[in-house]
Amino acid sequence: MSQPPRGLTFPDPQEVFEANMTALDAERAAWADGIVAGTGIPPRMAEYTLASFPAKGLDYYSAVLRYVTDQTAAFPRLSGLIILGPAGTGKTGLATSAFRRLIEEFGRYYGTPSYERSGWWISQEDLLDCLRADSGALETDSLTRAQTTGLLYIDDLVSSRGITAWAFEQIFKVIDARYKACLPIIATANLSAFDDLDDIDRRLSGRLREICYIVEIPADGQDLRRR
Repeated sequence: MSQPPRGLTFPDPQEVFEANMTALDAERAAWADGIVAGTGIPPRMAEYTLASFPAKGLDYYSAVLRYVTDQTAAFPRLSGLIILGPAGTGKTGLATSAFRRLIEEFGRYYGTPSYERSGWWISQEDLLDCLRADSGALETDSLTRAQTTGLLYIDDLVSSRGITAWAFEQIFKVIDARYKACLPIIATANLSAFDDLDDIDRRLSGRLREICYIVEIPADGQDLRRR
């Protein structure tokens, strides 16, 4: 067997492997940090993933997993998702996990994107606060971002807290613009509030039902906050 020339050494394969894995882990961590910071996912929700969801055997988890699988295969032509159910049953964690997974797909499809353009995670209450602060301007950064970002997440959509005719009109402007542009939305909502929407604003409920998969968590769903 021939020997390497005197003085020539080869790197240890295990050291090369470990160095490559360290670099890959760092790249993944930077990617994850970019998603959280760029899209506005709150720190408490930053670790939510489909793999870490605590109740994988439930039907609604399977429905959301199927949604994500279908959308990944259909990318970039995405449909929306609304998860309905009572408090404490994991709506936000599950919806955020789906949102995060599809934002990752933006990175794979388009290359490392600006996550601010790829998606926006915001609650309805905070979105309305942003729009109130911008009121009076013909074009607002908040409204434009909500209408045009690649994937919009709204937590607690159509919540009745502080909702007014003005607020419903702002939400309709966002949903209608995304409906016309074929841009998806992921949201959580209380089941009774969403059902009431049919009577309050049929335009809005019609748009949402047309462009979103609806996943319902039963009223007696397990309270995951007490696990």
